[in-house]
Amino acid sequence: MGTKSKSLALVLIALFLTSSVTVLSATSTKTETTWNIQTVDTNGERYGNGYSAIAIDSNNNPHILYTRGIRDSKFWTSELMYASWSNSSWSIQRIDSGDAFDLVLDANNNPHVLYGGKGLMYAIWTGSNWTTQTVDEEFGYGSLALDSSGNPHVAYTSRYGGNETYRLRYGSWTGSNWSIQTLTESENIPFRVFLALDKNNVTYLMYGYSTTHYTLPESYWKSQTLKLAIYKNSNWSTQTVASNLTNYGNMVLDSKGLPHFIYQVQNRESWNSTIYYSSWNGSTWNTEAVVSNDHLDSPNVNIDMGGLAFDSYDYPHIAYLSSEPNGDLNSVMYARWTGKSWDVQTVDSNHPTFNPCYLAVDSNGNPHIRFSNAPSSLNGIRQVMYATAIEPPPIYTPTPNPTAPAFVTSAQMLPIIAAVVVLAVILVSLLLFRRHRKNSSQNKPNI
Repeated sequence: MGTKSKSLALVLIALFLTSSVTVLSATSTKTETTWNIQTVDTNGERYGNGYSAIAIDSNNNPHILYTRGIRDSKFWTSELMYASWSNSSWSIQRIDSGDAFDLVLDANNNPHVLYGGKGLMYAIWTGSNWTTQTVDEEFGYGSLALDSSGNPHVAYTSRYGGNETYRLRYGSWTGSNWSIQTLTESENIPFRVFLALDKNNVTYLMYGYSTTHYTLPESYWKSQTLKLAIYKNSNWSTQTVASNLTNYGNMVLDSKGLPHFIYQVQNRESWNSTIYYSSWNGSTWNTEAVVSNDHLDSPNVNIDMGGLAFDSYDYPHIAYLSSEPNGDLNSVMYARWTGKSWDVQTVDSNHPTFNPCYLAVDSNGNPHIRFSNAPSSLNGIRQVMYATAIEPPPIYTPTPNPTAPAFVTSAQMLPIIAAVVVLAVILVSLLLFRRHRKNSSQNKPNI
């Protein structure tokens, strides 16, 4: 092969390889995000209630479950409320008396609700009315999930014996009744649990275990261990997934059925916190810090009410609360994995915000956050707030951070395919040219 032919081939190969790598390693640019913030209910949650779920339907409309506090001259009463967005306004319904726990939507966008009333209660919207039933007469807090057939499953803590001892329980609907199992019982089990089922109906149940009796407010400073129980083939297996943490947020499964969760570690002296994101890659847990040295004005203002969700490409999004240093105003914060790094934004810093802070992500990768504020004029009533934004799409790379799964789009594959085809043509052409030169040399007549 001649020197010029070799040089031309090398240049072509370099050009095509460079163009392919450039497409795959491109990064998204940081843009200013405009958040649309709305008040869903001005007469919202009773002060002290900490649970409110948000879900997104197939039309990317938000649905919110919350507790409305009603107070007479002496007592508080709780009303279970359901709000759904339709076209340009919120439609609000009263479901029952009780406190909100969890909300999921089925394949037909019908809401399924778990709440605390006269026991642990379950309700479903039939299309024309709400039907309710009792899951267990004893309860602490519960989490709800639907299996592939649309049947409800619940995980919950059940206080019993007139003391602070909790049973960790799991219940599933058989078609005619609730089948209830007790996994463990202890005075050291926090009341909060999270439940998820994969496409094969394997159950994942995440719960905490405190080093000492879980009493308030001292328990905020107790070291906690996070455990994951998996129910498969009628057997439970349990593993420890994190230790020495201050508090934990929710658990979700990605499209492959792998579990992910968030938790918090707080410095007792400074009240600064680090928020961690942990994911299971099929063989081990990968953990990284999302936000470090974040200031909280009290130990119970953190991510403990949830805040992790995934977009359609299995990239994580997190909502949490932060406070100004030495101040009382809590800000709603949002972090998303862009494919290269965590993009952290302030959603709302204009309201005195309190727990909870819940997050859902729609099919376009846009976040929907439900939070609450407490104007001083409402005397203990928290307004139900909602925020959403249109986010620029991230750039997906073949080797992102280990905690974010690799993904390559079909559009990104086209330059690679084209490069391979062109390289193959070049190599074949060079081989044929070399063979032709060789044959020409061998057949050259002697003079």
